[in-house]
Amino acid sequence: MYRHIFAAAAVLVPGRAPAQDFTGLMGAQWDLSVSNPVTYQWRLDYQQGLGEHWYYEVGWVNDGHIPGHARDGIAAELGWRTRLFSPRFVFGIATGFDRYYDTISSTDSAGFADVQDFLWMSTAQFSYYAGRWIIRAQANLQIAPPSTYNAFSALVGLGYQLQAPDSAGPRDWPAHQAEVTTRNEITAYLGQTVPNGGKSDPKGIAGALEYRRGIGRYLDATFSYINQGDNAVLSRVGIATQVWPVRAFGRSTLGLGLGLLFAVDQDVEPPPGKTQEKVAGMVSPTYSYRFGDHWLGRFIWNRTVTSNNTNTDFFSIGLGYRW
Repeated sequence: MYRHIFAAAAVLVPGRAPAQDFTGLMGAQWDLSVSNPVTYQWRLDYQQGLGEHWYYEVGWVNDGHIPGHARDGIAAELGWRTRLFSPRFVFGIATGFDRYYDTISSTDSAGFADVQDFLWMSTAQFSYYAGRWIIRAQANLQIAPPSTYNAFSALVGLGYQLQAPDSAGPRDWPAHQAEVTTRNEITAYLGQTVPNGGKSDPKGIAGALEYRRGIGRYLDATFSYINQGDNAVLSRVGIATQVWPVRAFGRSTLGLGLGLLFAVDQDVEPPPGKTQEKVAGMVSPTYSYRFGDHWLGRFIWNRTVTSNNTNTDFFSIGLGYRW
């Protein structure tokens, strides 16, 4: 499991900076099996230019609820783009992988299993740049291992250029950031833990305390105490350490955390035949807004990745102090 987390980190940590475009998309997804059921798909994308024609994008993809499956994951793609008609109209194609997490129906006593692996994803998209706003239509093809399903999706969405372009259309490269994104921060969080199991799984109130320090212009490190709450499925308390590709856009910052959670207390037994997970992976998109020189608010979505069907999502908001 952990080799997959750090393989993703190698792709997601950029040589220059994180994305300059942020886009939210929503649409329909078709399972390409014989039965061909239809569900929804939504996607949150970060995209950055790598020159006039090349770009990369990373994002969170939620594949809805095909019967017997509840799948989502992190996609990373390398793309080529060209302007059509005018600089405002841009067509792009990209290909890469989606590190997916799929809760599937199972015949064991738990009734489900958390399956995680890589699938191949290719994307074609057409974008219109209206100032800093972006209107985007996108088609995606996902080719997956036999444990899950192949899919096609058609999405539309609205985006925003996080850095103002020098001219109409997308930026070729992001603007230089002179200062480090983060110096020192301490933040207290409150939120909810959602087990990745059956729809009837109870949800728990959870909390965390985090120390964050910038270790590079575009890189943070954190040490956190996390209590994922107590419910009939799981009680997990631990210490987490993560590294974060980050960037500031005015008062806002965006980042993606990758690291490990070391569990120090679990008082609910795991599913039959499974051992308690003492070390789990952590994948955590985050957004913060700085109210002034010292105070900030931060949202974090922590995905805890295990090998024993006890994956969880911990959604939290926090108030922090920076210096």
